[in-house]
Amino acid sequence: AYGNLITNVPEACLLPTLGYIERNCINVNSSLPIGPLKNVKVELRNSANTPCTTFTGNDGGYQTQICNFTPNNNIRIIPDKLFDHVNEINGLSAFDCALILQHVGGTPLPTPFMMIAADVNNSQSITSFDAQLIRRVVLNPLLYDLPMGDWRYISRQWVNDPVFAYQFNDGNPFDATITDPYDGTLRSYLNSASGGGYNSWMDRMRLITSNPLGQQEDAWSFYAIKVGDVNCNGYLNLEPPGGDESTFAVPAGENTSVGNNQTKKFQVVANVSTPILAWQFGANFPSNAINIQQISDGNTGTIFDPENFSVLEYDAQNIGEFRSLWYSTDGTAKNLNNKVLFEFTVTGQSSKVSIPSGELVKISIYDQVGKLIVSRSMELNEGGNDFIIDNLSSIPSGVYYYKVEAGSYHTEGKLEKQ
Repeated sequence: AYGNLITNVPEACLLPTLGYIERNCINVNSSLPIGPLKNVKVELRNSANTPCTTFTGNDGGYQTQICNFTPNNNIRIIPDKLFDHVNEINGLSAFDCALILQHVGGTPLPTPFMMIAADVNNSQSITSFDAQLIRRVVLNPLLYDLPMGDWRYISRQWVNDPVFAYQFNDGNPFDATITDPYDGTLRSYLNSASGGGYNSWMDRMRLITSNPLGQQEDAWSFYAIKVGDVNCNGYLNLEPPGGDESTFAVPAGENTSVGNNQTKKFQVVANVSTPILAWQFGANFPSNAINIQQISDGNTGTIFDPENFSVLEYDAQNIGEFRSLWYSTDGTAKNLNNKVLFEFTVTGQSSKVSIPSGELVKISIYDQVGKLIVSRSMELNEGGNDFIIDNLSSIPSGVYYYKVEAGSYHTEGKLEKQ
């Protein structure tokens, strides 16, 4: 079962299968990484459409026992990395948008894997609209999705076929075709987008186990491409990368605290000496304590675009998220060192809780190790309420946590004492 060739398969037996799913792309240092992709759902179906489902392991490999599959059965293999919003934006960045526009402007992406990643809307071409789709998802992943899914798959058997490989690597993988050795069907890049049929060389594989080609490991294996991750800097399997990539800062010595009903303007400054093609910036804030009032241009002159900003609020957690990005639309890097990229104005507000009905409410405050600091009971009205807890002068400045309890209702949040 672990060899490259599965031979002597008897009639109506248990057929051991072994394949691999690996990411194949090119990253910023021009090396060709091929890494295992774990937790990929692999669905296999026989000619009777009987499904069998398994998942890849840490090495990207999968193995399953398919009952009552005879050697002349057609086998359909459909890999699918299970979708989630975190994985969808893994690897997506403003730099990918800049690379797409450079390609459109005449600087071709160097590998077919990068080109397929850049074809975000599966249109068989790369356009500025693909960059806009990436920007939209990065700025608001809860509202927008990648329109054609977040992973594409190519059979390793096709990539290793000399005739197909010649077309695939000629600078335009979208017009590559292959005559299926199992049934003679001419397969092209598209067709899988409709969801029907198996006439595409993307995203699925059909083989015949009695054919020697169908017994090879390559027939059961795929190269995976993360849609939108053009420069392939996304980390595999959601394992966090190391290091701090931040090159932006609030000016040294700036007081970043905002009091209740106080309005303050912050500037975001680039600290990077080399010209850049793209940047991204993100910040979390307590949405029950701070309102972002205005976002305005800095002193860069030409790069400010209101569409490059978003403010997200997750009401249940009282967490806000501020996102922004920029990428060069003409393909040239800009010198932004010590430039104010943009400014944003915020207003502080007192902590607010919303309860389902008017009743006696218990409010407790804890320090960062969970020790109860103070507890108060007060009458609050149905709906939103501002509350103030006084006589806390003896408590040191720092971050604290509060819990509000009213019958079966409760909510929690974070506070900062200046």
